[in-house]
Amino acid sequence: MPAKSLRQIEVPESGAGLRLDKFLATLEFIPSRTRAAELIERGHVHSGGRPLKAAHKVRAGELLTV
Repeated sequence: MPAKSLRQIEVPESGAGLRLDKFLATLEFIPSRTRAAELIERGHVHSGGRPLKAAHKVRAGELLTV
């Protein structure tokens, strides 16, 4: 089985204050807000080692692991 590929994303100033699902949908490798919500629901999106909820408001400089 291939290893999972994790990406770390630092939230830019332009993304600050957005809901997590909406912010993730702006990224090139996540095609839609629906796909972003699926990743979040399955616990694949973390910050500081904690899984996040779709309604989480991202902060500038926050480091997300997807």
